[in-house]
Amino acid sequence: MWLVYILVFQNNYPVYGLFCVVIQSIIMITITGLVEPMAFRSENRMHLFNEIFILFFADFLFSLTDYNSDLNARDIVGKSLIVITLLNLVVNILLRVF
Repeated sequence: MWLVYILVFQNNYPVYGLFCVVIQSIIMITITGLVEPMAFRSENRMHLFNEIFILFFADFLFSLTDYNSDLNARDIVGKSLIVITLLNLVVNILLRVF
């Protein structure tokens, strides 16, 4: 529900929305680490891995807001986001297959 609020009502304030996503991700990492909500330990580890990657994505997205006016730096951040997304995708596929 919190994510819906961020996406619908805070779309004019990207930095505030990113702060909310970071806080939500930290809360989910804490809950997953302490409670272990999934049935199997491997699923809990995968969920924790994906939540950590969401936190990395949110941190990188701060560099793509209007507060960073350096176009070269934004280009590098964009390319690194693509690499991180592909890395996350490959790891998730490999963990599901093996």
